[in-house]
Formats: sequence, C-alpha cells, structure tokens
Amino acid sequence: MRQIAIATVLIGVVSVLPSFARAGAPNYAIHEDYQSMRARGMGDAFTAVADDDFGMFYNPASLGRPHDTNVHLFLQAAADSNIDPFYNAIKNDGSDPQSIDNTLNQYYGDDMYVRPALGAIVTRKHWSLAILPMDFSNNFDLHHSVAASVYVNSTADSTVAYAYGNRARIPYTNQSIYWGFNLMFVHRAVYSDVIQSAQLAQNSNLFDLSRVNEGATVDGDFGLLYDLPVAPDAKFKPAFSLVVRDVADEGFFIPLRFFNKNASAPSPYERVMDLGSMVDLPHFWVFDPKVALDMRDIGDSEWTPLKGLHAGADFYWRMYHWWQGFWDVGINQGYWTAGFGAQMSVFRLELASWGEEIGTTSAPVESRRYGLELSLNF
Repeated sequence: MRQIAIATVLIGVVSVLPSFARAGAPNYAIHEDYQSMRARGMGDAFTAVADDDFGMFYNPASLGRPHDTNVHLFLQAAADSNIDPFYNAIKNDGSDPQSIDNTLNQYYGDDMYVRPALGAIVTRKHWSLAILPMDFSNNFDLHHSVAASVYVNSTADSTVAYAYGNRARIPYTNQSIYWGFNLMFVHRAVYSDVIQSAQLAQNSNLFDLSRVNEGATVDGDFGLLYDLPVAPDAKFKPAFSLVVRDVADEGFFIPLRFFNKNASAPSPYERVMDLGSMVDLPHFWVFDPKVALDMRDIGDSEWTPLKGLHAGADFYWRMYHWWQGFWDVGINQGYWTAGFGAQMSVFRLELASWGEEIGTTSAPVESRRYGLELSLNF
C-alpha cells in the first residue's frame, strides 16, 4: 500500500517537470487493457478458466457456462517494486542536476509502473455489463538518449462493455461449444514523451495537454470455449479456448476529446488472438484446483513466443458460502507469479505479484509488479 501511495505521489512530482523530446517514448511491453488480480496471480493464463466477473474480458464465451448472479464493485491499484526507492532517491536529489543524473543511471533499464483502476461489473445468466470510468496506467522507463532519460508512457481508458455468451450444438455431433462476444465503447487518452536528467531539476509542466492523443472507438471480442466431454465422475476435465480481440480494429475513429480539442487519435488497437487450455483437477478437502496454459496476444507488434506464454495453477477454496478465496501460482512471460484472495460476506481482498517483460528479445528486462484489489460483491 505504501508503494502504491508513493507511486501516485510520484506522478504528481514528475508532472511538474518539463518536456524535452517531442517524439513519443519507445515502449516494448504488451499493454493488457483489463486485468484481474486472480488471473495475474496464476500467470494470466485465464482464457479457458474465466469463471469470475472478469471472465467477460478474458473470454466472453464463459458466460455460456452456468454461473451466479453478482454485482462486483472494485478498486484496483498496482505498482512496480522500484517505485519506493526511486521516489526516495529523486526526493533526496532535490534540484541538483548531477545527483538526478546519477540516480537515473543507478536505475537504468528499470520500469517505474503504477496503475489504478475503478469499476463495476454486473453478471447475470448469459450476460455481463461493465462500467470502468478509470483505468490509468503510467510507465516511467529509465534509459539513455543523449543523456540519462525518462521515457514517459501514460494511457487512460474509460470503458462501457456488454458481453453475452451461450451454448451451441456442434453440427452432426452430440457435443456442444460455448460462444460469446464482448462489445465495448472505449475512450482513450495517451501521453508519450522523453525527458532528460537535466530537465528534471526545472519546474515546468511535463504533461502538456496540447500534446495528448485522444479519441474513442467501438470494438469487440469474440470467444469460443470447448469443454471436452468426459464422464461425470472423471477426475480430469479439460477445456480449450480461442479468443479474437479487437475484431474490428478500426482505431479510435470517434473524435471525442476532453483533454485536447485538437488531439490526434491514439494508435489503434491491434487485432490479436489468444489460445488457451485448462484442466479441472480432482477436488480435495476445500479446494477446487485447476491448471492452465495460454498463448496470448498473437499478432501484437511486440509479441514473441516468450511474451505470449502464460501458465498457472489456481487453488480455489470454499469453507462456507460466506468465506471463500484462492491461492495462485504461475509463470507470466517467463517470470514467476503468485496470488491470494479471500472473501468474507460481501467484502473481498485480492493480492498478486507478477513479472512483466518490458524489454526486447535481445535485452530482456523484468518489471516486478504488485497489485491489490478491494471489492464489494452482492
């Protein structure tokens, strides 16, 4: 919590600093538009599991499976582990350009990440409705251009989404498959810039709203989910999934602008495909364990086999109807993940840690991130 609070303060500190470069800052990470702390804890291998309220974003076909009616009101926050020491170092440097340059060189190659999100999801039989007024991600990446520099990449999304899922019979067989779609209206504002160490000692405005790219779009995802037919008493129950994201891929063509009336449209989404698999393992004691393996974001410009690889295990437990939760472990893009969640009555707490690949194949860089979600569920 202290890291998350400091990360928020850091945004304010850096936001009064001046812009140096007019070109956008390079960014080699794959940006995930929506995140579940439970999924993050199990390596983000969730497209064939997708059995909670965030299932509409991971695979809308999951709404065809039987599920409970629920209202999910949540507040999320996530931050990189380097935020705390970096913030303290910059604070101690004051306005001394040489000290700031030394600090930036000390953290060269690191990623200072913060991401708060706020939203509500209503789930009923076959459909879900989500309103996410704020999903803000900010990255301060420390690199060299002419001198030690900070690459700033910020994305602010507001989303309204409706998802529907159902079950269909496979022709000429006695088997069926789940299908679903997620229709989304998204407003996005993007800021990207580079500043040098010498500029960090000045007191000018960095986030110049006249340079924000902004717009809105309507797009959607389509998913399939196949539960392999097995005997009712089978110990292992496999499932397979396919999801195509941002099917239209028409960019942010709606000129809806709040921050900059003369803004250009942000870079468009990229149509990508996720392939997933899951095995529901035998129940034991209070646990309902699952293992999953996904290859995600196929088609993204920053995709590599390692960046697309997600694997994990979920140990969902239920003591009583009012006391339940999960333990998760996994691998995300080659880095370990872990998660924990517990719900007592209507209040739920979820924690996760995961590694994100922010570098390239020739120069891999891990950003170790920690996330928290507080929610009410009715």
